[in-house]
Amino acid sequence: MNAFLRSSALILTIALAACARDGGSGGQQTAGLEVMRTHLGQPIARGQIAVEASDAADATSPEFPTYAAAVRQQLTRLGWTVLPNQGQGEQVALVDVSDAGGATRLEVGLKRRSEGSVFWQGQATSQPGTYGSAAGRVAAVQTLAEAVFRDFPGDSGRTIRLR
Repeated sequence: MNAFLRSSALILTIALAACARDGGSGGQQTAGLEVMRTHLGQPIARGQIAVEASDAADATSPEFPTYAAAVRQQLTRLGWTVLPNQGQGEQVALVDVSDAGGATRLEVGLKRRSEGSVFWQGQATSQPGTYGSAAGRVAAVQTLAEAVFRDFPGDSGRTIRLR
């Protein structure tokens, strides 16, 4: 289990205990996505933030810059100043994209670099078979990033299904 998941395990365990399902509204583009956010229920200060891969090995993949761009776009929309280089800034957005069973999943964790604490985490998962090709995966991540940051910070511990 990588450090990103380990640092979030406790908060996710608590959040899952309070998990509720909802028939959220959304357009055709986000139909069938499942989204969950967890946070501490405190105001989240916007400042400078770096976008990095949660697993250092993923940072060198040819796809990661595209995934990071989708997250950067949403963070900028929400008022953060996104730094151009990794390793900068007190706040960092850790990004992980994975595929399992034909579904694409995006996880983003916002943490404080100095202490390593995650203060917000979001994840969104597409329906299996929705995005099959590499180009489709890029489109999936853009759609997933939009969904995970919609109504930021979101209800903590609540899983919604966008229809």
